[in-house]
Amino acid sequence: SIDDVIKRASTKNRTYRNMTCPGLEFDCEVFSLAFHPRDSLLASGLVSGAIHLHSYSTMKPRELWHSLHHAESCRALTFSDDGDHLWSASTDKSIIVTDTVSGSSVRQLKEAHSSSLYSILMVDHKLVATGDDGGCIKLWDTRSYKAVMEFNENEDFISELLTDKTGKTLLATRFPALKCNLCPHYTNACTVEMAHCQCSIFGIISLM
Repeated sequence: SIDDVIKRASTKNRTYRNMTCPGLEFDCEVFSLAFHPRDSLLASGLVSGAIHLHSYSTMKPRELWHSLHHAESCRALTFSDDGDHLWSASTDKSIIVTDTVSGSSVRQLKEAHSSSLYSILMVDHKLVATGDDGGCIKLWDTRSYKAVMEFNENEDFISELLTDKTGKTLLATRFPALKCNLCPHYTNACTVEMAHCQCSIFGIISLM
């Protein structure tokens, strides 16, 4: 009956409310967050440059490690597709790849951009995209840790990066919005489109 459906839904909602975990507290502002693709892990990037990794598999979140690899603010985080590595972007213009289990630095890309980094995105298991304060977007090969493509179509900072399911279209936001159509093998054969908006765009999320 309808009453039984409502009763079950109410019970289910009470269960979810009871499962709410307590919040995390830090000694300074949190700039970025990233969820692990498989496990119940949450990475937090702080304005101090510190990165913290917490497990929330139990009712009380537990810190697994924290690192101080960045000299300045950690603005963006993204996990590799397999979850083995955490990529971070900082205002110190560096990209750091951290081992998810140990918290140790695997690779440090100093002066990765000429301006402070603002965003980072794992496009697929072979490619990472980064955006900086100067509007520059770079694509990085995850195997060689080298930049394989660069776009300088925007004069303002890149606030967010997002791809479609195919990984062939990269959307970068600020003002104006920028769409890059990537070819499958990430050669220079790609197209760039500008989408003008009435106001600045600070964030986007995929609904697919």
